[in-house]
Amino acid sequence: ASVRFDGAEQELRVTLPGTERPPRPGDALLLWFLIHAMRKGCALHIHDDVSGDLLEHVKQGQRICTNLPVYEGLSVVPLHADRILDPIHPPSKAMPFTVAFGSGVDGFWSALQRRSIADSLLFIHGIDQSFPDPEYKARYSGWLQEAAGRLNMNLIEAECNLRHVLVDVLGGRWDDTYAMAANGMIHLMQPRSAGLILGGDQTYLEMQQCRVASKYHPLLDPCFSSAAVRIMTDGMDTYRHEKAAWLAREHPWVLPHIQVCTARLTGSFRGGRNCGICEKCLRTMTAFRLAGFEEEAQAAFDEPYSLERVAGTTIPLSTVHEIRVLYWFHMIQVLQARNADPELQQAIASLLVRSEPAWPKGPEPSLTDPFPRWTTSPAWKDYLAQHAESVLDKTLSGIPAGRIRDLTLRRYPGVANALLPHAIDARLRAGLRHMLQRKAGAG
Repeated sequence: ASVRFDGAEQELRVTLPGTERPPRPGDALLLWFLIHAMRKGCALHIHDDVSGDLLEHVKQGQRICTNLPVYEGLSVVPLHADRILDPIHPPSKAMPFTVAFGSGVDGFWSALQRRSIADSLLFIHGIDQSFPDPEYKARYSGWLQEAAGRLNMNLIEAECNLRHVLVDVLGGRWDDTYAMAANGMIHLMQPRSAGLILGGDQTYLEMQQCRVASKYHPLLDPCFSSAAVRIMTDGMDTYRHEKAAWLAREHPWVLPHIQVCTARLTGSFRGGRNCGICEKCLRTMTAFRLAGFEEEAQAAFDEPYSLERVAGTTIPLSTVHEIRVLYWFHMIQVLQARNADPELQQAIASLLVRSEPAWPKGPEPSLTDPFPRWTTSPAWKDYLAQHAESVLDKTLSGIPAGRIRDLTLRRYPGVANALLPHAIDARLRAGLRHMLQRKAGAG
């Protein structure tokens, strides 16, 4: 497809296994370029066949997007197509679904949970790395093929230069491009698949607790679907650490095949599947330790799991930092309820204290509203303080709860000298001292 924007022209290339030309290429183009056009505030014109029902759904989706904080800054823009065609006939009830798959916890969980309705896995090369690494691509492809063989499912490896066109050339955002890549690709697979199953990366509760939630939003699924293709976000009733525990118990062969590391995208890591030291690797290994399968999972990670490394990790500010805080927070809640693994509790507490700028700040939406009203929950103002207090209550031994509350709420920074000697380790003491000094300096 030839892409023209602001006087420049670029070629979009997509390779999808198969011998037949997709019946409605415009459906995929509409979704791939939608968010970019909305962020730029310009009209989107598709010079290809577009399904009339999808076009109407996407127009509704625009209005929803502009009310979601994760898409802050977007505006509703005109959508045009040279040829608007009647909807493609819905697939038969026997037509299987396809699972978006990258060998992560969510993907494996959805593939194994939905094998009764899905027979294929979809992976898209060309949306992750700015400068594709052919050696890594070949290695990753081998990992995907191994997993598909064990799952007894077909592997569909698509290739594209979506990241290059939308991000490098047109100046779009990578997270927008990544979120819409599989949605568009499944429309190119008409009528070979009934639709796409996306492993949700957070629960409904976590979505309500974060101001900026995942871009895989259940309200948008019908807006990106057509009569021929149904898109559904899956697994949002299960915490990620619960998914990891289920995989470890029911399908332990999965653990050495897990691929979660993003260091290859953001750093110079060129090792095996997972570096073992980035926040996501540590979070995944912690989930397996929580389930009692640390040793079995270690084979997928280059570096040995280390509580000291967990305690010294800080969650960086990003578009999803609130979600990452909640992943850790829910794991420490499980440990506290079990009264188990005090060393791990202390390490996670240190990580949470160090990551205070990334703590969730609400507000709490209603998922039942057709257009969510992002108003603050009456209970929200106390939520963070209560939970931070609970974390510190159970991990800082020998300190009265009232004094911890004072520390948590930053009311009396002067208590630092009395509290710090009792802190569990040097890292946590340093984190607390830094927080208090920073707050005191801000008045």
